[in-house]
Amino acid sequence: IADVPIAILPLMAAPLGTGRRSGLLTPKFGGDQSLGFYIENLGAYWAINDYMDLTASGDLIEGEKGTFDRTVSKSLFRYNKRYTLDGQLDYRWYLKEFDPDRSGWDLHFNHAQRLTPDGRTTLSGQGSFVSTNDVRQSNGIDRETVLDQQANATLTFRHQWRNNASLNVTASQERKLVPVNDELPLRRQLPDLSFSSGGALFDPNQSSDELTEPAWWEKISYNYSLRGNQYIRQTERIEEHPLGAGSSDTTWIGATNNLTLRYQGSLAKVFNVTPSLNWNNYWSDSEWDLTDSTRHSALEPTN
Repeated sequence: IADVPIAILPLMAAPLGTGRRSGLLTPKFGGDQSLGFYIENLGAYWAINDYMDLTASGDLIEGEKGTFDRTVSKSLFRYNKRYTLDGQLDYRWYLKEFDPDRSGWDLHFNHAQRLTPDGRTTLSGQGSFVSTNDVRQSNGIDRETVLDQQANATLTFRHQWRNNASLNVTASQERKLVPVNDELPLRRQLPDLSFSSGGALFDPNQSSDELTEPAWWEKISYNYSLRGNQYIRQTERIEEHPLGAGSSDTTWIGATNNLTLRYQGSLAKVFNVTPSLNWNNYWSDSEWDLTDSTRHSALEPTN
């Protein structure tokens, strides 16, 4: 009134232009009975270059008791270069009551990369890791986070040769965040290696005459596969388990081979014949029984 101000309100202007640009994010203010007063999306966006960017933000949440027990800091790093690689890292740090000793973290990742221009060698994976089993259930405020009670992850290196042979090397993890039969199982395969190849056993006749009948040995084909892994199973028992709280670790190392030889020809130019020979081999670092799946070592990861 006249020259005396009676109210001062904060003012924020967000750019409305198109394109990526670094700057502050637009925060969201609010409050309700379960979350109390909160400020969401408080942070900044950084366009590092044409191929990557970083978003750092935080949510200040008062909570029902006013202790700021659900405050979270978030970082999202993205990268994308056409025909080469694409992925992101999504990290969340839950800072309960601003106490670092009571904090927990949750990391999600996604990665796809062509290591060679022809795309025959690739590296890809996706998944998540957590600091503790209850970090999502205790700190999540949205339905998707609370109900996501698995922390699985996989990373695979793949190479394919021009003769159709291929090699896969995979590291994987399966982690349950809620008890199953009063147990919290954790399973890892570090590494899981598989190789396969197939085709003509001998090089075909290179004669320019396409009407020439192939020799009998040129009609023999093969298929070969190899798989080997180290399989780790860790089990944590909770108090309600009949045996009480505790943990157990088990490790298997095993491999399996398969070779098939097949001949496809004719008998007296009247009957088609396709005899085949199949050979399997199993190897393990411990005793196991093929008829008892509970004692498998080389085959345990496939069950």
